[in-house]
Amino acid sequence: METPAYHPFPSGEHRIDPFDVSIGATQFVLLSRGIMSYAHTAHPPDTPGFRWADVVEAIPLGYTILRRAQKIAVIRDGAVLRTWPKVVDRAEADDVRTRTWLDTACGYVVFDDRRYESEGFDREDHDGALARAVAVSAMGCGALLLYVYAAQDWH
Repeated sequence: METPAYHPFPSGEHRIDPFDVSIGATQFVLLSRGIMSYAHTAHPPDTPGFRWADVVEAIPLGYTILRRAQKIAVIRDGAVLRTWPKVVDRAEADDVRTRTWLDTACGYVVFDDRRYESEGFDREDHDGALARAVAVSAMGCGALLLYVYAAQDWH
């Protein structure tokens, strides 16, 4: 079975290729199992008409984590093609266990256009994460800088 390029969320005309730089509006993606959804300008789940059932249909439940992220930058061949200001803050938690878990699940992440997530930088350091994305893209691929602001069990 071939791994899909993107989770099929959202549906129809609301889908934006995550590497598209033509739309200036703030964009969001969902991440699960190392695969991202298409980008979208609606901020789930705060959007009128948002239904968790649509997410479950597109990203099947399983023993995994669902992360919500904002698109921050698209980079190709070492050049930053477009950036978007971060408009969301990381989710907070009242208990130490959940805060510790969110520390490992949230922060800046870099995906290349083969959908591999990059490691090796401080996830709370914007400049370091952007530098990592530039370095990844200089290896002949596109890179996407995301800010993961929330995570939840997805099973």
